[in-house]
Amino acid sequence: MRRIRGRHDRHGFTVVEVVVTVTLLALVLGVVIDIMVVGMQSPSDSGAQVDPAEAELSIARFVSTDVLPSLSATPNGTACGISGAALVTTEKSLPTVAHADEAVAYSLGPEGLTRSTCAIGATAATTSTVVSTGVTLFVATCRSPGTCGSIHIQAATATSGGADHPFSLSITRRLAK
Repeated sequence: MRRIRGRHDRHGFTVVEVVVTVTLLALVLGVVIDIMVVGMQSPSDSGAQVDPAEAELSIARFVSTDVLPSLSATPNGTACGISGAALVTTEKSLPTVAHADEAVAYSLGPEGLTRSTCAIGATAATTSTVVSTGVTLFVATCRSPGTCGSIHIQAATATSGGADHPFSLSITRRLAK
C-alpha cells in the first residue's frame, strides 16, 4: 500500500484569517465603546436637569424631617436673613448652649431649592444646603386655615425633555395642636 504524500489534514487558521478577524473585532469594539461613552455623558445643554424621582425623594426627605417635629411651619415666612422664604419651620432643641432653637428656611433660587438654617431670630444663615438642583417650582401652603398644622407642598423639577415634572407632598406636623 502506498500513501500519497502532500495531503495532510491540518486544523487551524491561516495568518490572513487571523489578521482579518482581529481587524474586524477592533472596529466593532471601537464602535461599541464610542456608543457607551456617548451614552454615559450627561446632556451638555442643561446642567440643571436631574432625575425627577431622585429630586422628589430628596425634597420629601428634607422637608418632612424639618416639618414633622417643628413647633411652627410658615409659608412665605422670614428667617435666616431670607424674606419671603417659601417655607420656614422652627424647632425647639434640647436646652443646651451648644445648640440653640433653630429656624429652617427653604428658598428657590437659580441653583435650585436651598435649605438654610440659623438660630431663631438670627439675621444670617448658619448653613445653606442645595436640596435639589433643577427645581422650577416650590410653593408651600397651609392645608387648613388658622394654625398651620398641615403643610401642602407643590413642586416641579425640570426634565431632560424640557417639560416640568410636577409633584405634591402633604405633611402634618407631629406637634400640631
